[in-house]
Amino acid sequence: MSAHTNSASESRALCIALFAELQQVLPLLERVETEHWCGFFQPGDSRFAYIHHYKTDARIQVWCRGVAADWQTQKAVFYVARTPTDSSWQHFHGHFDITARTAIKAAAEALYLLSYSPNPSAV
Repeated sequence: MSAHTNSASESRALCIALFAELQQVLPLLERVETEHWCGFFQPGDSRFAYIHHYKTDARIQVWCRGVAADWQTQKAVFYVARTPTDSSWQHFHGHFDITARTAIKAAAEALYLLSYSPNPSAV
């Protein structure tokens, strides 16, 4: 996995496309790049998605807030739940990959419906 700026151009493009799609419903959405990932959030709220990039693949991995059971019943993306943890990642119950721009719209809709919460303590 890699930082946004050091990742494959296709990986960066998928991240930017997902961000742009989410901005359609969350116009104040912000994206912060760090050494290891990008974080999506609304000002004043906690991050609801972390994007991991790949150095050589046209792919991003999206770690998201939300209830794993809800994510597993939706059909937009293939969600992988993880073992519960007490770490700082405890509200991020799993992830999914995006490997094509054609998956962006459905992934953004699922993130908005299942991960985004204007009250981050509610998730």
